Amino acid sequence: MQNDTVYTMTIIITIDTVITMRYHRNRSQQRCPMVTHMGAREARLKFAHLLGSSHYGGQVIIIERSGKPMVAVIPIDMYERLVAEREARFEVVDQIRSRLPDVTPEEVEKDVAEAIDALRAADAPSGS
Repeated sequence: MQNDTVYTMTIIITIDTVITMRYHRNRSQQRCPMVTHMGAREARLKFAHLLGSSHYGGQVIIIERSGKPMVAVIPIDMYERLVAEREARFEVVDQIRSRLPDVTPEEVEKDVAEAIDALRAADAPSGS
């Protein structure tokens, strides 16, 4: 049985704006901001509140059109972390590529075709 505990935090931004964030603890006991789904029309009407909820409250908002998710509004620190993680992954790919020998795509295709032919020949029944 999963025990999800919900935490509520209220942040007062201005005198007339109050943002409430809800956190739940998942099975790995990490804090995760609750994701809010909002229609495009409602997002247009509440754009300033949407920005405040994301920036000050750390809330992730999925904006939908006709029930289909279209975009996500995420806090800038989350975006910057995602970009940094992506760059780090591409650096690893670039390091791997730099260690590979320079071969043309034609040579790669020829080697693959030869390997496939060798496997098929080994799997073929003998004596036919």
